[in-house]
Amino acid sequence: MNRMDWLSKPVMVGSYGSKQGREEKMDPVPYKLHKIEVWIDNNENWVNGVFDLDDDSRDYVVNLYGRIGENSDDAIHCLGVVTYNGREIKLGNDKKGVKFEIPTVDTALVGLFGRSNAAGIKAIGAYLVAPPPTP
Repeated sequence: MNRMDWLSKPVMVGSYGSKQGREEKMDPVPYKLHKIEVWIDNNENWVNGVFDLDDDSRDYVVNLYGRIGENSDDAIHCLGVVTYNGREIKLGNDKKGVKFEIPTVDTALVGLFGRSNAAGIKAIGAYLVAPPPTP
């Protein structure tokens, strides 16, 4: 299967135009996203979180949301994930910054990428793919 047969244009949030921070990438594969592990700054306390769906092959990520700072404070302060079967996890500070959302309608997230530095996640993006029919 050709990669372009299933891969969307990337959906991006944050300051991608700048070269701030190092690039982070999870190479997309033509399967649904089942695991996300992040470190995120929560009021200057680093929080580690793992969202793992490996125990349920019928579930997949359908919504990625959070909050990103304004102006010079452009780090991502909160990251949330919702799955097809209704599971949800939210990491970070959900009271600071501007809300963003990467919803997936009849598609699934298959890869994440972005920029980060010592201050936190500066930008995040996702590739979307139409999921294969469930058995």
